[in-house]
Parts: sequence; structure tokens; C-alpha cells
Amino acid sequence: MKGRNSTRDDIFVRHYRSFYEAALQLPSDSDRLAFYIGIDEYRFEGRIPDSGSPALKVALTLAKSRIDADERASRNGSKGGAPKGNRNAAKKQPGCQDGCSKKTSRGETNGKKAEPDESRR
Repeated sequence: MKGRNSTRDDIFVRHYRSFYEAALQLPSDSDRLAFYIGIDEYRFEGRIPDSGSPALKVALTLAKSRIDADERASRNGSKGGAPKGNRNAAKKQPGCQDGCSKKTSRGETNGKKAEPDESRR
């Protein structure tokens, strides 16, 4: 059966310290195993197991939200660059005319010595 992410099955899934810490708090080894299997089942099949202890269900619900956020970020990141319509790159620095550049480590701007910054005195 193909899962909800059948085209992304080879993508690395992060395993967070919070998953590990949640697993340590589960009451039994069988719940810990079910937690890890439940994470994989949700990631690859799109469903959370409905059996298990209440603590297991809580841990899986919390892990689910982190997995969903990672998947959204991965999907958005694979589009490349800033979102369409984002005009941040076109914004200019206040008071900067054409040809402005950042100061170099030697305090020069476009080959000229930079003026001392009065606010730093």
C-alpha cells in the first residue's frame, strides 16, 4: 500500500531529542516500541495507531505535529528561494543611493574610507 508520502520515502526524517525524552517517559518497553513504530507508521502511511496506552497516544500526537511541520518546511524548501511576490530582496537600505555597498572589514565602502559611525562613540 502506498503511503501519503510515497514519493518522499527516501527523504531523511529527523529524530528529535524530544522524541527520545518522550519515549523514556512511557511506562513500558512495549509502549516505547509502539511509539517508534507509530512515528514511522504516521510518516509513511499517514495514520496514527489508535491502540495503546493514553501516554502513548499523547506522545504520538505531539510527535505528529513536529513531523507535519518538518514536512511542510521540506516541501517549501524544495521550491527554492523566497516565495513568489516577496519584495524583500528589492528593498534598499535607508539613505542608500545606487552603488551603495556594505562596509568591508577595513572600514571601506566602494574603495573609499568609510565615515566614522557617530552612534558608536
